[in-house]
Amino acid sequence: MTRQKTFILLAVVLLLPVDHGAGIASGYKLPQIENDFQSRDRSIVFFGIVVDNNEHPVADAIVEIHYRHYSPKVTIGIDRKHITTDEAGRFTVDGIEGTELFINNISKFGYEFTYFDRKNFSYWDHFPEKVFKPDKRSPVKFMLRKKNPAALVFPGIVSKTFESDTPSQFYDAAQHIFWTKQIDGTPRIKDVKVFAVRDPLKEVWTLTFETLKPEDGLILSDKKLFTVPSSGFKSQVSVDVPVDPQRQPFHLYFKSRSATVYSGLDGTLRAWPERVYLTFDSRTNLNGNPNIDFYEEIYADYWAKKVAEQRRIREERKKKSANE
Repeated sequence: MTRQKTFILLAVVLLLPVDHGAGIASGYKLPQIENDFQSRDRSIVFFGIVVDNNEHPVADAIVEIHYRHYSPKVTIGIDRKHITTDEAGRFTVDGIEGTELFINNISKFGYEFTYFDRKNFSYWDHFPEKVFKPDKRSPVKFMLRKKNPAALVFPGIVSKTFESDTPSQFYDAAQHIFWTKQIDGTPRIKDVKVFAVRDPLKEVWTLTFETLKPEDGLILSDKKLFTVPSSGFKSQVSVDVPVDPQRQPFHLYFKSRSATVYSGLDGTLRAWPERVYLTFDSRTNLNGNPNIDFYEEIYADYWAKKVAEQRRIREERKKKSANE
């Protein structure tokens, strides 16, 4: 028995019923503990169905399941398995044993499954009221969001702290950065102007966003959007952030550079008496398309081609230098 295995088994001895008067020596032995753990495994059967946000079944989606088990050896392991949905969007899990099933991910190009949609189901009957009961006539439903048509969208993770003496900042949507002046020779664009003001009487910060061209525009939303709206733009929007360390949701969308750039900023705001903190995920379409639905596959392919092109150029330069 390995040292790790022995440690795991001994760590759970206190959780098992032992004759304390006689001591552990006359209570549970390690083989007994192994049998106890292995006896927890049950046959796992599960019926599910995958639909999109319009309740249409999603065929050929890949369902990634994880299941916790203790046999054939007491490793307290988690294994994984992939299952493909049929034409009706249905899938079945069977032929495995364990104590718990996790629906960890569901994937298909053009669809999105979020972290918050993951679910787990218990099969260990130590707590009968919590045991999941599979029903083929009533499969568990999982929803995938059907995405916009594939487009090249550039992602970014941005954070910025504003204090009372922080000067106005400019946000470059292509580079996903705040800046005040050119300092390293890198070309930077003023897509949006941002500044923060604190009202000490009301204990609130006000973040203001402004466009720099009359044809540009800003929209605040109460939810995450995947297409920048075609109307409702303003040249200036403000957000009040009470002095409270609790996070406040934030969704800002804008068009800039004469409607050749569309961006979405989704994140949170937090304020303290001395500062306000802004953090968000950004999504930017640089092709004049209001579609800001991010495709990891498209983005990865873009960079793969770009790296390959740079490698080709370097090789050509080496050959040219060698021939000179």
